[in-house]
Amino acid sequence: MDSERAFGLFLLATATVLTLLLFRPFVTVVLSAILIAYLLGPLYRRLTPRIGERPAAVGLIFAAIVLVVIPFVVLLGVALSGLQSLLQQLRDGATAGGFDGVSELLESTFATDFDVQESVLEFVQGGHLGEIFRTVIDVVGGVSELFISLTILLFLSYYLLKNGDDLVAWMIDQLPLPKAVTTELIDRADELLFAVFVGNTATAVADGVLVGLGLLVTGFSDVIFWTFLAVFLALIPLVGTTVIWIPAAVYLVLIGNTILGVLLFLYGVFIVGAVDNVIRPYFGATEVGLSPPLYIFGVFSGISLFGFVGIYFGPFVLAFSKILFDTLGGVVRRDETTG
Repeated sequence: MDSERAFGLFLLATATVLTLLLFRPFVTVVLSAILIAYLLGPLYRRLTPRIGERPAAVGLIFAAIVLVVIPFVVLLGVALSGLQSLLQQLRDGATAGGFDGVSELLESTFATDFDVQESVLEFVQGGHLGEIFRTVIDVVGGVSELFISLTILLFLSYYLLKNGDDLVAWMIDQLPLPKAVTTELIDRADELLFAVFVGNTATAVADGVLVGLGLLVTGFSDVIFWTFLAVFLALIPLVGTTVIWIPAAVYLVLIGNTILGVLLFLYGVFIVGAVDNVIRPYFGATEVGLSPPLYIFGVFSGISLFGFVGIYFGPFVLAFSKILFDTLGGVVRRDETTG
């Protein structure tokens, strides 16, 4: 290897390392921006010919904040209030000398004093949004870091929407692989990200909402909290929402509402359980190609490494690594055969 080529590789390696170091503190923000641009991309490409690139990108990001982020924060705050009520019930039970049997434990868990009829308006008027905002600031590390993270998220989402296709085309040109192989990998990554995010999210939301409706109809309180928890648990294979509706059905039987308990159990088995067989294949989520233990490992290791978005990017990294080995291994074997 001549000195010019060696120096060029050294510069590339140095630039790569420095770039990764710059991105490392904001990896969660960067991945969130990639996810936002990916999800808004189809709408952006439809709106661009009509209203232009800049208005389309700005309008979609603003609409996402207004229609998705703000309602999500409000509902999350209501759910957190339910969690606080639940923890207080459990703490009071422990202080009083423990729970007398399974029935009392289940009652304390499912029949909390948090009123499901508490409206979102009351929650906002109560000043709880300020508490959530202060909590977010404490978690992020201060107002300045929160401002920096939000600024990076908004600008990066904007430019990825506008120039994301150009970035992908540049990557295809720069990677030292046959163009057909690189294009195939990009297409597989697109399908995989759609399956991991859209497929699993749609399934989890459907699962969670159905569980919440079942609990509401059978007379449980704190339904918003349990719905949020059910959505999160539905993202995890083998765990799912059974850890909510099975104990709830048992509780109904223990307090004498046998018919409601049996109906809730059957509802969970045949209605909630059927969602995976209907919605998940429709969105291609079964094409992720990971066994349940690997998927669970991807979820929790992804959360540890990437933050909340690791729920999606953890399994994505594992599944795409498998695709890389399969695809590039096939290229190497073909080269060896032809050589």
